[in-house]
Amino acid sequence: MRDFAYFPDLFRFAEIPRQMVASGDWLTPYFTQINHYADLPLFYWMQAIAIKLFGHNIVALKFWSAFFGVLGVVSVYPITRIFFGRRCAVIASSIMGTNALYFTYALVVSPYMVASMLLSLTFLAYLYHTQFEGKAGKFFAVLFWILLALSNLAMGFSAILLPVLAIILHTTSMKAMNFMPRLLSPTGIIIFLVITIGWLFIGYQHDSNFISAYFLHTNAFNLLAELDESISRRLLILPVLFIACLPWAIFLVNALW
Repeated sequence: MRDFAYFPDLFRFAEIPRQMVASGDWLTPYFTQINHYADLPLFYWMQAIAIKLFGHNIVALKFWSAFFGVLGVVSVYPITRIFFGRRCAVIASSIMGTNALYFTYALVVSPYMVASMLLSLTFLAYLYHTQFEGKAGKFFAVLFWILLALSNLAMGFSAILLPVLAIILHTTSMKAMNFMPRLLSPTGIIIFLVITIGWLFIGYQHDSNFISAYFLHTNAFNLLAELDESISRRLLILPVLFIACLPWAIFLVNALW
């Protein structure tokens, strides 16, 4: 219960999937008798599945955050090893696993851990597709598109924008544009479109207000709010992040000095 006091939104993240299971309506996220179409569905679906499997208890509510927290520590190793070698990969995984902020989000009922790890896994699938030839390379190309679609269901359009920007930076810096044709897998793109457009179509069939809530609030309004946020407020986040990333933030000061 202390989580709900420190993070007020967590009660919504816990209650909406409970109501999905109780009502049998997995398309409409309800909270205090108000539909929350602007909330992205993937985390609620995962939470609802955990409640069905384990019951409505603290284990079910925190299962996915903890699972993706561990997965994140594991996945940072191959990403770092591709760029910087085994030694840096071990250090990076150790730092992530003992970071205070990361550890906190792995223990609370929140979609942010799930969303961030899906983005990391999407980029990892892209990197692996560049490392393998033949069927293995094609497999990771298809996996990239599947993870990109799931990231979209967890974060919205920004989940598509961020990996695309990362891939552009990687391909231009590494002069590896020859990988792009293989990444544009017809099978992967079809699966991506089926997941993303299929979900929008089903949501619209269920309630005609769904599309406007999703596009206007979840994507457009949130993006405009981010752009409108003052510089001073953004700078205020820096000392908070420094404290949250202890003890490893101390070494950042030494590195910058």
